[in-house]
Amino acid sequence: MSRSNLIDVPRLAGASDLLGVDKYTTALIKFISTASMPITMAI
Repeated sequence: MSRSNLIDVPRLAGASDLLGVDKYTTALIKFISTASMPITMAI
């Protein structure tokens, strides 16, 4: 069994975005909230 020092825990609210995904999250939220028709998305 291999070991890792990575810990899988959600980041706390207000913590810095170390992976740079906040801009994609914000864009996806904006797209979903302004879509004028039903949509299906796969992530």
